[in-house]
Amino acid sequence: MLHQFEEHGYDIYGRRFHFLQEFCTFLSLGSGPCPLNAFFIFAVNVIGVWSCYVFGIIAGRKYSAVGACGLALMLLNGFIHLRMFVISHAYNSGLLTSVVLFIPISLWSFYILYQLKYLDAKQIVFGLVIGVLMHVGIFVALKLPVHENVIFASLSSLGALPCLGFLFPNKNKKF
Repeated sequence: MLHQFEEHGYDIYGRRFHFLQEFCTFLSLGSGPCPLNAFFIFAVNVIGVWSCYVFGIIAGRKYSAVGACGLALMLLNGFIHLRMFVISHAYNSGLLTSVVLFIPISLWSFYILYQLKYLDAKQIVFGLVIGVLMHVGIFVALKLPVHENVIFASLSSLGALPCLGFLFPNKNKKF
């Protein structure tokens, strides 16, 4: 929630909702109005991202690959903010929490869960692939010249991708 507050509430400079315009500028989405709006942000964050975390919490003990998707989303989102910084040489809304929280927590969690044998390499790769697909889906949705309902349905279905982790049940019976 801190990350979303930094992105969509107040960033470190006290700017409100500044991420929307920064992201449109970064993606070079033209000089017209930015297609990002509160509806799009809700679909991505609440339905896409938070559903992924809920699936991980509910199913993670038996299907760790589902939980790995949430860690992968955090990690990849952190790297996207870091990439925006490297390219622009400027702070972007969400960068601070990405560098301080998302990247270290997700890397540490992957490492610990792998060491404890709660995640294996296949489950980590699965999580990363789903995380990449979910982020690519967001970028594709931004380029679609369609009605918001179609984008909402598309982003909602992305939130269900982690459920494919049910194909990889845990082998570690102690968990």
